[in-house]
Amino acid sequence: MPSGWTIRRAGAHHVTALFHVRTQVRENAMSMEGLAATGVTPEAVSAMLAASPCAFVAE
Repeated sequence: MPSGWTIRRAGAHHVTALFHVRTQVRENAMSMEGLAATGVTPEAVSAMLAASPCAFVAE
């Protein structure tokens, strides 16, 4: 990893950005509606992040 990067746990305040990145990928693309149909919603992700360190962000 290039120097100057910081990796830390993602929190509820990152959920909007996580969904933005997830819905912008080209491979395995999914829309917000598609994610919601599988149970992946901002509320569900916020609950997962609160319960366990299961996602990280790099800045």
